[in-house]
Amino acid sequence: MVIRSLVKIYEMPKLRNPVLVEGLPGIGLVANLAAYHLIKTLDSRRVCDIRSPYFKPLSVAGRDGAVKYPVITLYYAYTSPEAEGDLLILYGNTQPITFTGQNELAETVLDLASKLGCRTVITLGGFSTPTPSEPPRVYYAANDPDVVPKLDEMGLVKLSGRVYGAAGVLVGFAKLRGMRGICLLAEVKGVQLSPGSARRILEVLTRLLSLDIDLTGIESHLAYAEENVLPFS
Repeated sequence: MVIRSLVKIYEMPKLRNPVLVEGLPGIGLVANLAAYHLIKTLDSRRVCDIRSPYFKPLSVAGRDGAVKYPVITLYYAYTSPEAEGDLLILYGNTQPITFTGQNELAETVLDLASKLGCRTVITLGGFSTPTPSEPPRVYYAANDPDVVPKLDEMGLVKLSGRVYGAAGVLVGFAKLRGMRGICLLAEVKGVQLSPGSARRILEVLTRLLSLDIDLTGIESHLAYAEENVLPFS
């Protein structure tokens, strides 16, 4: 029997053609920094918090003595009428540490996204390389061949190989539900924290979804990530 995540719902908003954007911690914290920037820039609000039994079994005490714990939050943000749709943003300080946990989290997130009318999932992440290009190249994989020509026209590179964690699992599970899934990975030097790669992947995302977002100031999120995300990664 699979033990399910605990979901605390704050609001189930009415959204216009929502697109789920995944931004959980991974290589270079590319997805995490990008998602955090979306949350702050778009004045996002919480849909729910998710606590998985497959998170690392720990809490972290900060310099102020306050205890922080592993958690993933689903946010929503309204966008302009010109955009492809409103956003659901999956952000957190951790990922499940087992295959079973990754699968269970994907099911939980897609259940919630489906109830909110989501039909498209876009996952973000870093692509580790010793010699990243300038600007960093962005690789893609998609579960719908109809979207491939558009991604090719944008100058993205087809990805060949495995995609671990939420960035890979969500796209695969989305296909089973008849949802379009796209994975975007920006080059990172090794595993270094990379706000530049986060900005590059947001440039691609904003163009893909016709979003109007100020991309300056991503570097300012590094201090927050180092204190609130890295201890759980």
